[in-house]
Amino acid sequence: MGMAAIGVALWKYVMKYSPRNLNFFNRDQEPGGHLLPPRPSAGRQHHLVHDNNQITCDGSVDLCNTEDVNAKMRAWGWHVLEVAGRLLRRRGHLIGIGSKVAGDAKAHGAAYGSEDVRSIKRAFGMDPDEHFALERDWDARLAAYAEHHPRLHAQLALRVEGKFPRDWRGMIPGKEALSSEPMASRKSAGLICNPLAAGLENLMVGTPDLSPSVAMMWNDKPDLRTECGIDGNYAGRYIHFGVREHTMAAIANDLAAFNKGSFLPIISSFLMFYIYAAPTVRMGALQGIQATHIATHDSIGTGEDGPTRQPIALAQLYRAMPNVLYIRPCDTEETAGAFYPEYSSREGVQRGGYVFVEDDDSEVTLFGVGAEMRFAIEARTILRRDFSIKARAISLPCQHLFDAQPPRYKREVPRYHQGQIPRVAIEAYAVNGWERYANAGFTMASFGKSLPGKEVYKYFGFDGAVIAKEVARLVADGRRDGI
Repeated sequence: MGMAAIGVALWKYVMKYSPRNLNFFNRDQEPGGHLLPPRPSAGRQHHLVHDNNQITCDGSVDLCNTEDVNAKMRAWGWHVLEVAGRLLRRRGHLIGIGSKVAGDAKAHGAAYGSEDVRSIKRAFGMDPDEHFALERDWDARLAAYAEHHPRLHAQLALRVEGKFPRDWRGMIPGKEALSSEPMASRKSAGLICNPLAAGLENLMVGTPDLSPSVAMMWNDKPDLRTECGIDGNYAGRYIHFGVREHTMAAIANDLAAFNKGSFLPIISSFLMFYIYAAPTVRMGALQGIQATHIATHDSIGTGEDGPTRQPIALAQLYRAMPNVLYIRPCDTEETAGAFYPEYSSREGVQRGGYVFVEDDDSEVTLFGVGAEMRFAIEARTILRRDFSIKARAISLPCQHLFDAQPPRYKREVPRYHQGQIPRVAIEAYAVNGWERYANAGFTMASFGKSLPGKEVYKYFGFDGAVIAKEVARLVADGRRDGI
């Protein structure tokens, strides 16, 4: 459970264009049950209203918790004020005040009826017939702001509309400016992201204490204000989250959701650590929030760190998650395409999958993804040289985008319509999900090993010669028995 108001607070401070600008008091509300889990990020809040209603979905909160929440918050460095008033009864607040289920667990988890809603509005002095109403003087206040601060209002309007400068596409390095040599995708992502972050004030970038490892830093990056006082201010756009993947993703969600387009957050951590962020990534996807997550160290090639850092099954979670484009690029060009799909027949990333290397008379199709694409290309070369077998290679960086293509494209890329030939997926992840595209897989069926990167691949058979031999056997079986 995270506190979204941390992101609201950041939005407030960074979007503060002028000391005269309209301000608001940042506060979030937390029901009693939500303060049960450990909340180390709570110390980064500003104001929090604790709805101490002593009710959970199951009933009274003391079914599972009898701690002194106020004492806990004081221990976290909060200044706690206990407020008495008409909402209080016994030792806590009254949940559902004004409704027929006030003080009952039903007020926690069940929807209120229309009459209850009207009754609650009356209890708080609101018009029971008014719905989703804005303050009546909002337009007038905004017009006054535009009159007195025209330049700042123009900037604000651009940000509120979520617009980029017209020339933003030119900030992405062209193909000729990128190295053709093999490069870790985290470095490729840095080459693409960092010029964008330097030139676009909409972007907020941050990492969980992994800035050097994930390569998400640019020259003279302005740090967001830090408590240590070394550098940075609220005009900064680089956030040091500390080791808090869940909190990092929650703050990114809120920066993006508080006003769509004002900020486009880009956050980065090791892919394996995104298991901690999964609930908040899912919540962002559920809300259709635009956030970019750069998950680095995404293969068994992370090496000596071993199985605890080697993601085997996590990709399947994110590939299956609605509203998430899980893109696993194999080179710098595909990485550029991941940042800007329309620009990226930067070799077909916009379509999720494409023919990487063609051969008209091929007897087998090899699907390669990410770091393992090189094994598909190596195997293709060896198949032709040593086994007289022609193979074509397909890159499939994003299954969601590929699935969204027209039927003809989805049929022609893997050549479903040109006879039954083996289609082999090559990826150092669990095989789950590949059955939609391939009829064989060179994948992982166990956790990884703590070995140097090249050695761990060899240990599990990810080697061009080994794969070519297995594929040749598969082709021979197909010739004899059919697919």
